[in-house]
Amino acid sequence: MTPYAVSEYMSRFVARHFGAPGRAWLTGLPGVIERCAAEWDLLIEDGLEGGLLSCVMSARTGCGDAVVLKIGGPWTPIDREACALAHWAGGPAPSLLKIDQRLGALLLERITPGSTASEHPAEEVAALLRALHAVGPSARQRASLPSLADLVEERIATAGDEAFARSPAEAESLAPTLGRVRAEADALLTSFKDDPVLLHGDLEPRNILQCAQRGIVAIDPIPCVGDPAYDVAYWAIEGSPDGLEDRIATLATCALLDRERIERWATVIALER
Repeated sequence: MTPYAVSEYMSRFVARHFGAPGRAWLTGLPGVIERCAAEWDLLIEDGLEGGLLSCVMSARTGCGDAVVLKIGGPWTPIDREACALAHWAGGPAPSLLKIDQRLGALLLERITPGSTASEHPAEEVAALLRALHAVGPSARQRASLPSLADLVEERIATAGDEAFARSPAEAESLAPTLGRVRAEADALLTSFKDDPVLLHGDLEPRNILQCAQRGIVAIDPIPCVGDPAYDVAYWAIEGSPDGLEDRIATLATCALLDRERIERWATVIALER
């Protein structure tokens, strides 16, 4: 069996974060990669850095097309990402080429040159967000994808669990902050009365790649359905704190969204981390 060079960073994270199940998944990865290569006629190249919850490999098809093979672990349901990518149909995200539910594998368009930047102009990101949010989710997608409320609660709970794993005293100290975060998130979720959009859910700078044909595109979504201001805030807080207010103001104007809601979601996201 070929000793594929999967990302060492991802391997260490999975082994540390998921323990024995994670190590078992890593042990089985070469076999899954071999089966995907055989079934989809792929020449596997190298492991790609960036993702922590999935194995991502660069590859070429039998015709020589550059593609990405993504294999999700039991903790990352690939059907959700596939649902979102099919909805976006290329454009603001990579095209979905194939899916194998049995193997937990996706075959994706490879974005080239695929470079990242620590910070993109806010106007450029606003255009990407408008494209991601342009078409509302279908009733079927709304039924099959988590709500924003589900995603936020999962992240708050994870923050508490990770604090407890480090120290019960740290978890106790963090509990009042997480309580305030939960209350503010509940207020935002309850007050949202507009049509929900399909959210990327993890729009960090590392998940925005430069595409030679389409400008910037978003990869590795953790899709859910809800308030578009959440995606806007998620990207806005990643840059320099000194420029946060300007980024939010520009994004609110360009994306035609309420600035106060973006600011409040930014506070929630910063604290839940």
